[in-house]
Amino acid sequence: MATDWNTVRDAAVVAGKEALGSAWATASSGATAQISALVGIAEYVQENQNSMSADEVSHLVAQQKAALQNVLIGYEGIGFADANNAVAATVNSILSAVPELLGFA
Repeated sequence: MATDWNTVRDAAVVAGKEALGSAWATASSGATAQISALVGIAEYVQENQNSMSADEVSHLVAQQKAALQNVLIGYEGIGFADANNAVAATVNSILSAVPELLGFA
C-alpha cells in the first residue's frame, strides 16, 4: 500500500506542535516548512532506499533533523531541550507511519 505523505506530514506537524506547546505560535511558520522538508526526505528515502547506502540515508536524515533543530532554536523561548523534544516527536510520528525507515532515523 502506498504511503499517504500528506497524512504523514500533517501528523508530523501535529507532533511538533504538541511538543512545542505554546512556543508553536512563534515557530509555526519555520517549523512547518522544516517538518515538511523532513517528511520529504522520508518520502525520498522510502522511494530510493534500495539504491542508496545506509550511510547515505542516515546522512540525509541526520541533516534534516539538525536543520529542524536549528530552525527551532533560532526562535526566542525555544531552547535546545525543547527543540530536541520536538524533533524526536516529529521523527517518531514519521516512523510510526513508515516503520520501514526505522533503521535510518
